[in-house]
Formats: sequence, C-alpha cells, structure tokens
Amino acid sequence: MNIDKNRIIGRFFRTDEDATELMTTWNESLKSFPGVENIPFVNDKFIKKYGKMGNLSDDAIKTVIDDKNRLVKDEAALMLLWHCVNFTCADKSKKRQAIPQLDKTLPDLYGNFFILLVLAGYPGAVKLYETRHLPKQVMDATLKDLNIWVEQYKNELGITGLTHRIFGWMQGHLTCGLLKIGRLQFQYPFTFDNYIVVFRHKITDELQMLSAAGIRYNRNGLIDGVGDVWDEDGHWLATLHEGEVEVEGNPISAAGFAENRLVKLELKEWNKVLGKGDKVLNIHIPAGEPMTPEACSESFEQANHFFSQYVSDYDFKAFVCFSWLLDNQFEGILKPTSNVLKFQHLGQIFPIGGESEAVYRIFGPKAKAEGIDAVPHVSSMQRAIAEFVHDGGVLRNGGFVRF
Repeated sequence: MNIDKNRIIGRFFRTDEDATELMTTWNESLKSFPGVENIPFVNDKFIKKYGKMGNLSDDAIKTVIDDKNRLVKDEAALMLLWHCVNFTCADKSKKRQAIPQLDKTLPDLYGNFFILLVLAGYPGAVKLYETRHLPKQVMDATLKDLNIWVEQYKNELGITGLTHRIFGWMQGHLTCGLLKIGRLQFQYPFTFDNYIVVFRHKITDELQMLSAAGIRYNRNGLIDGVGDVWDEDGHWLATLHEGEVEVEGNPISAAGFAENRLVKLELKEWNKVLGKGDKVLNIHIPAGEPMTPEACSESFEQANHFFSQYVSDYDFKAFVCFSWLLDNQFEGILKPTSNVLKFQHLGQIFPIGGESEAVYRIFGPKAKAEGIDAVPHVSSMQRAIAEFVHDGGVLRNGGFVRF
C-alpha cells in the first residue's frame, strides 16, 4: 500500500490539528505494512479475545467487528490505523494530541477506530505486566476499565465507541501508569502542583495545610472566578513566606476553605511533608462500584503494599485527588450518610479551580447541554444539588490529600 501522507493529512486532520509529529514516521509505516490479512488487531479472534479482557459486552464486540469490516475496506483509514498503532507502540510517552480526533473527518467510524487502537495495545500491556511481575488481578481489573468508558459513550450517543480523549487516558492503563488496586485507580508518575503546601508537627503528627502564594480567593475562602463568578469586593490574595526558621501563610481549614488570616509555623517544630514538585499517587475514582469508605480505605492500604513491593523506587509523598466529588460545599448540601462525604473525610480537602463536571456526572449530558431542569431529578443527590444551583450556588472541583 502506497498512500501519500498529504492525502492522509488532508482527509483526516482538521485545520486546527498539527500533523507534524504523527506523520514524521509515515514512510516507515508504509514500508512495514503487511497486508490486511496479516494485521493481528483487525482479526476477529483478536478483537473477541482482547475485547473480553476489556470487559466489553458481546454486543459491543460485534459492533466493533462490524465497523472494523467497514474500515478495512477504506485503504486510507486502514493505513492510518496501522500507523497510529505503530506510533503509540513505538513510544508510549507520545501525547494523544498527535493523533487526529477524527470526529469530523471519520464520523461514522471514529469511535470504534479508537477502540481498535486501544485493543491493539493489549498484548503489549499483558507482556509488560508479566515482565514487571505485577499481580494478574491488578492487570485484569485495570484493563477491564475500557468497558466503563465504552458504556459511557453509548449512554451519551447511543452507539458503541470511544472518544479521542479517553483513548489518551487508556494509554496509562496500557503502560502500567494507571493501576486499579481495589476500588480505586492510582496514576503515576505524578507531580504535585502548587495549590498548597503541607507541614507535619514533629511531636503530635498534626497536619497543617497552607495555601500557595498568589491564589485569589473569594470572601468564603474558595477560588475566585469559578463559573465566571467574581467577588470584586471581598476577594483576597494568599501569601506564603518560607524562611529558614519559620513559614508564614494562609491556613486551609479542616473543612477545606482558605482562611484570610496568617499563621506562623516554627520549622524546629514542623516538617514540610508536601510541596510543589513532590512525587504523589494521583487517585481516580472509576464508575461502576459503590465508593464506600471501607472499600476506599482498603484500596489505600492495598496501594501502599503494592507500591512498596512492586514499585519500591517510586518514593511518593502522599495520595492526592482532584475531582468534582471533592467540592467542599457538599458538606452543607448532602446527607451525612453520603459516600461522597465519607470519602472526603478519609483525607483533607482544599479548594482548587477549574470547571466542575458535577452537572454532567450527576444529571447527565442533556442537563449539561440544556440545564439541570431539562431532566427529572430522581435521586436525593440530584434534588439537593438542584436546590443548591437554583439558589445561585456554583458547583466546584476540590483537591484531596491523604498521607
């Protein structure tokens, strides 16, 4: 097969996408193309085997195979798939942004194009787990995550597929950079950002969080400007001064709010245990199972044991999480029995910025597009959140840290 790369760029890349990185090795892929009959990842048996490993339903696997049969008749699309597999397998660190999104340029097949692209990486992932002597149950649990995203895609669009964004997320599963250990998933390597610094008292083990410098908060101690809502009269900027003898800054309360006052910590009494640039384990809370505090606590314990035994050279300082589930306003909205609140209480939370996914996650895509009143409010959580929003509340993301 000899297809000019300009033909691929013109057909599959949008005008706002840069093809340079992906197409640099195009000629090598052309030379290595073995013919469709010799490509393992478009073989029905391959798709069924690894589709089951990804926990896909029989119906989903059938749909992937049906779309694969259409795709292989399109020589340009097939060659692009072959090249993308070569590209991602050759260097797992490649950013997903190098792969075209295809939603506009291959609209009928792009969802299953990305499922095929993920499944093509499963044999290499299995080999990697085996080479590193990682437990099979961790591999099985991690790779089954594919179905959660495929089901989400179907719930939103009514068809089987995967988005460009989630294809990039699944790269972590294939490289052991994201592992499901018990109820939770743990992503590494991950570098902590500069929302807060944390100190531990040398005698009492008390933890004290201080805000990073320069963050603008509203009068309630939340990041100002979220949802384009600004507190022009009551906002304030956090300060942080770290000296050789003491550190002075704005504390984060136990409830997760920044406080417009300064505290001083004498370094002869306090150790800095978390700051910008430290190695951490980033938590992701996958859908599909109850997030009971018992299951999550056990997951933390299992992760500590796993990393000490299998990844002992990764000296992480803490578990962290950034999610809509960590909105510190939920304490005044949800019932005390809520698993969301119980998870928040397993660590300490702090305010962060960014647009919350809460409306989408709680009410669904129709509510995200048309407003929360476009869908019925069935659950107690939906009713409580709806009342909060109707009263003018703005939903937020939150951060979480656990040592």
